[in-house]
Amino acid sequence: MAIIDHKGKIRGIAGSVIFRGYRKKQIVQGKPKAYPLTAASITSSSEFGLISSAASAIRKAFLPAYRYYDGPAVGRVTSAVSKCVRGAAGTVAGERDLHDGELSHLNGLEFNLNNPLSAVLLVKPQVERDIEGVVRVLMPAMNLSKDLKIPQSIKGKTYRVKVRFLLTGFNFRENYYEYIDNQEISYQRDEKTEAQTIEMRGTVPSGCILVLSMSLSFYSFSDMDQELVLLNSVECSPCAIIGSWKDTRVIPLGQETSEGPADTALRTSMNYTGNRLLADLPNKIVQQARSATYPRQVLFKQTSDKSITHALIRNEKDDVGIVAGKRVMF
Repeated sequence: MAIIDHKGKIRGIAGSVIFRGYRKKQIVQGKPKAYPLTAASITSSSEFGLISSAASAIRKAFLPAYRYYDGPAVGRVTSAVSKCVRGAAGTVAGERDLHDGELSHLNGLEFNLNNPLSAVLLVKPQVERDIEGVVRVLMPAMNLSKDLKIPQSIKGKTYRVKVRFLLTGFNFRENYYEYIDNQEISYQRDEKTEAQTIEMRGTVPSGCILVLSMSLSFYSFSDMDQELVLLNSVECSPCAIIGSWKDTRVIPLGQETSEGPADTALRTSMNYTGNRLLADLPNKIVQQARSATYPRQVLFKQTSDKSITHALIRNEKDDVGIVAGKRVMF
């Protein structure tokens, strides 16, 4: 039964359609139908779970940088990670993760489009990583009164602006991320600056994807307390990813790490499910094939991945906050 809620929107089931609301929109959709699962659909579902879990880890890791995000940011991060994974050349679904991906889709990702970094800071820093693996950011000369477009709601209150660069290493196959370095530059609101180079320090663990964010923090000054007061909010908290790099030294997908037990004083448990989803995928497909009421060949007609098929046959036979250097376990 469908009802009209207090906002005047219809919600619920009426006949063969479902009514629901999304933001200010009224959505009408048909009832979902049950379709037989194929190997391709099971694989696609597992990969989407991996992508969503990786995107969640990235959002959590960069929370100290962006502080406040807009509502659609969750979908934007997931979409960017999806493009990275699914754009990996020479790979197939079910045998890849973000380490195989095309990371360029992360660059330019904004966490808050209410006042995005690209619109607030009109100059663009140059980012590079040299052959020794050192990440550097070249901040061009600026006239902040012209190159910084502070929103009117906080412009009169802004006394100081801080630019933060946060370099984070992600190792999804070994289930952790680690803050490599955090560098800040502080400016007066109307300051004129010379070009300068920021070098990101810290030891990068083997096999990590490196992701660099840049964020702006706006502060007023309290005469009573003689201290800076943060002005960032959901309406204005510019932050974006400005660089990302892969490491070829990552362990092979599915291989157990050789490290000993995690140091709980330095690591915090998280919930990245990608490795488990990939490990469970062959058995899921075999179980579906056994329980299906239609011919087993239908299950495999949409996949051409011979390595997965061989694994299935084998399995069926066998019944089978920012602290540099702090490591966070998924």
